[in-house]
Amino acid sequence: MTNESYRVMVVDDERIIREGIASLVDWQGMGLELAGCLKDGAAALEEMEQLRPDIVITDIKMPRMDGLELIKQAKERFPDMKFVVLSGYGEFRFASQAMKHGVKHYILKPCDEHDIKKVLTDIVNELDVESRERKALGQMERMLSEVVPRAREKLLSDYLLGRMTDDETADYLEQVRLHDGEGMLRLLACRTETELRYEEAKKLIPLIVEHLGEKHVKHYAVIHQVMVLLVANYSKTDLLERMEYTTTRLESEAGSKFIWSIGREGAMTDMPRAFEDAMRHMEQAYYLGERSITALRTEGSVDKAESPAVFAAAELDHYSGILDHIRIGSREGLNKELAALFSKLRQLRLSIGTTTGISIDLIAILHKQCVPNPTNEYLNHTVPILQMKTLGEVERYISEEAHSILDKYYGTPAARGKMAAHRMARYVHDNLEREELSLQWLAKHKLFMNPDYLGKLFRKEMKMSFPQYVAKARIEKAKEAIARSGDYKIYELAEMSGMGSDPKYFSNLFKKQTGCTPQEYKSRIAAERKGG
Repeated sequence: MTNESYRVMVVDDERIIREGIASLVDWQGMGLELAGCLKDGAAALEEMEQLRPDIVITDIKMPRMDGLELIKQAKERFPDMKFVVLSGYGEFRFASQAMKHGVKHYILKPCDEHDIKKVLTDIVNELDVESRERKALGQMERMLSEVVPRAREKLLSDYLLGRMTDDETADYLEQVRLHDGEGMLRLLACRTETELRYEEAKKLIPLIVEHLGEKHVKHYAVIHQVMVLLVANYSKTDLLERMEYTTTRLESEAGSKFIWSIGREGAMTDMPRAFEDAMRHMEQAYYLGERSITALRTEGSVDKAESPAVFAAAELDHYSGILDHIRIGSREGLNKELAALFSKLRQLRLSIGTTTGISIDLIAILHKQCVPNPTNEYLNHTVPILQMKTLGEVERYISEEAHSILDKYYGTPAARGKMAAHRMARYVHDNLEREELSLQWLAKHKLFMNPDYLGKLFRKEMKMSFPQYVAKARIEKAKEAIARSGDYKIYELAEMSGMGSDPKYFSNLFKKQTGCTPQEYKSRIAAERKGG
């Protein structure tokens, strides 16, 4: 038995017989489904297109269209449909005519459950055998259709990769000459933005051939997840136009971005070198973006040899911003810093190795700085980044990991509030000399969050308002400066505390915070030193 469920239709003009058969059979138990009960052949024929029964149990004598005509017309439209003839005594002549249309089963009326079940069991077995035979035949046809193309693909792959002996190469080139002549070819290398398995890449080849034109594509193979095609009878200009069209169609149909490299035109003997050049040239796509079509030139690689030091200052600035926005749960700020970082990388075009190293370092820093009790889990991200084909792919990967860390460790309101407040406090101490330091300034230029929301978070965590905290921190900084040296002038203390434009306000705030003026505090510290 197969796992298929077959559908059965009952056709008889006598309602009692239709309903009797419908109720006698345990359809589900036999792996069958009752598709419908019809009162004559005409009604049955009308419903067959929609109901699609596999088995039809039909009476012979019925109004409008008898069983024989039903069988005849149905067989023309549905040749695999199985029929069971219900015949009474004296109707064997009609049953015999039904046999001429390929009907092998009949049930003598009146019938019981045993009679019906036996015939249905026989037909189910027949259908199972036919189903297995169809599947086996289809599998054999598929295997045969794959053998020749796969053999040709293997030969091309071995030839381009230099895996053939001299004799094998000579034989192969002779076969190509006899089959295709000695025309000029151009090698195309194509891959998707994300790495494909061999079978996935193979499925895309027919689409590419269809859009490029079957008469132009002479050979193809999938080598190291790259789809390689040798095309003929195309000028370079026409080929570029056709590839633009092909790429647009492929991206629509396959849902992926495509990257191409076009080799120089040459004879079949030139194709191994063209393949090597195309694979090297495809590295340009790392920076060119998610969709690119590039033609080979004689110049060297686009990779540059800048030192990582060129990027160091910007790198540290962006790293700090990325970490801060993760800790305060700011997705908008995180996206902005990541975009700026990768924009800088695209602008500099460091060597791919250097850029990859920076990306791996960033993953490590994210885990070490933002994950509580960090482990060496970040090492698991090294291999995926090394395998990525474009900087855009790396950017998305790191963005997903950064957002994952944010959601996991800083995603709750309580965690965000606590972290936001502590980051705000750090910003305060790092920027006390700025007179413009305020909640609005911090929200707009550093945290990219609503100032009212930040103010509420800060008060809840620090038990004081943000302005109160800033004022206290500024006076504490002035006190520390006085403790280090009593030589500072009042205006100098005001400047280093971020109140240089209003020394009088500084003095008043100092007295309010400490109970004495800055001069009195200086005298007290001097006396303590002298007394000590």
